[in-house]
Amino acid sequence: MAVSAICRWEYRGEGHRSIVVADVNNRRVYRMIKRPCRPVNHTLTHEERMQVQSRELHQLQLIADYVSNVMSPIIPAAFVVSPVLVDIAGSHMAEVAKSVEAMRPAHRKNKEVDPASRSALALPDLCFVPNALPLKAQPPTVSIEIKPKRGFIPTSPYIAKENQIKLEVCKYCLHTSLKLKRGVWTQTSKYCPIDLFSGNVHRMKHALYCLLETPRNNFRICKNGQEIFGDFAFEDLSEHLHDFLSGLSFVDRNGVRQERCISVFLDLVVQALLWCPPSEREKKSYYRISEDPQPVQHCANSIYRQGSALNTGETTGLPSGCILDTILRIQHLDDLDIEGIILLYKRLKQHFKDNQDCSSSTWQLDGPYRKDSWKIKKASCSPMSSVELMVQKIKEFLVSMTVQDCSIMISLQPIDASECDSWYVANNPDQTLVDLDGQLYKFSVGTIDLDPKPFDKIPKYFQQDLDIMEAYRKALMMEREQQSEQS
Repeated sequence: MAVSAICRWEYRGEGHRSIVVADVNNRRVYRMIKRPCRPVNHTLTHEERMQVQSRELHQLQLIADYVSNVMSPIIPAAFVVSPVLVDIAGSHMAEVAKSVEAMRPAHRKNKEVDPASRSALALPDLCFVPNALPLKAQPPTVSIEIKPKRGFIPTSPYIAKENQIKLEVCKYCLHTSLKLKRGVWTQTSKYCPIDLFSGNVHRMKHALYCLLETPRNNFRICKNGQEIFGDFAFEDLSEHLHDFLSGLSFVDRNGVRQERCISVFLDLVVQALLWCPPSEREKKSYYRISEDPQPVQHCANSIYRQGSALNTGETTGLPSGCILDTILRIQHLDDLDIEGIILLYKRLKQHFKDNQDCSSSTWQLDGPYRKDSWKIKKASCSPMSSVELMVQKIKEFLVSMTVQDCSIMISLQPIDASECDSWYVANNPDQTLVDLDGQLYKFSVGTIDLDPKPFDKIPKYFQQDLDIMEAYRKALMMEREQQSEQS
């Protein structure tokens, strides 16, 4: 598949390895691999260009296969779209780099789109509601990107005695101490993923308010595809939401309008997070990891407190099949914790060393990602003696790590009385939301950043866990010393 020559490029965002740009004319986004910047006068030979193109084509094909063959079978079809590998002409690559350079954050400019590249992954632009007609007269579309992180507290028997705090405080909250120590963050965050995954609408809304306070790379909002709020954009959110929530009757005094705008908006986000695709249409479209009820958990570091909500033995309020329920069940594939997984990793590496005809490639731990070799079904935790079972547990862990780092995309658009909106409601009766004043909204929910995690990254995960625990213990010790001095 080749990219059209008629494109209008917009910057969408980027990570460590890739950049995402949007073709505004066709409402599609393209993900391209980045590489370290080369000197201006450096010219690649023909052979070097061919190597770049072959390497990046292989990397992108692995991602596309992983989403299609590993993730899509365990996620409802309404929440995932498999990327398509496309060819991009050299002139397009240069045009992309030039068009978005001014919009890129400074700390990302040590890497760039390689002009020698010729491949990208294409997806629908999830900043807009699919099937919505692109008429200029339509109301604005607001999209929300949430990177929820790990939504459960582990119960693994492999967690060491000195790390028992992991049974009370979630990984995200523990990780905060390490990021503060290393200067990645300058202030702590009140957000706790356990609150967002609770299914309790009050706890969920509290978690979203915390993300608004410190969005970091976990939360951002776009309006018609343009970022208006996030870690690098702090525009007046209520002003942007005012025309989006035009059906509401606001009282514009003492900040009441601003507060109500944001409250109504977050109510819509919570509704979208709890929405379940129609069961009759979806129940055969994917394999559910587990049917067991998920226990409600509470992080000791969360500032949310609400009487009976702290009762133990409570089952989750997440509707079965909603996006958060789906993500949480897949995350729970990590039932050994990294402290258990590192033991299996070392056993497997030793097995590969002792058996020269067997390797990580033999078991396709880093691809190719085929349905037959990467069929994810929750395996038993014990015994761990057989190589096949160890490989299965490793694969489950890597899949869990994928969704512990994925993002949720929600797009919302008010429904007016136009003929095209009447068509939308008639053809999508199960996919509308309503606010407190009765205003209807088109919406969509999807997942992005479903990349495979490398087998040999497991030691890095383990080292990170050690660093997190050390930083947290030191922070706790300092806090106790300060309290002792004050008393």
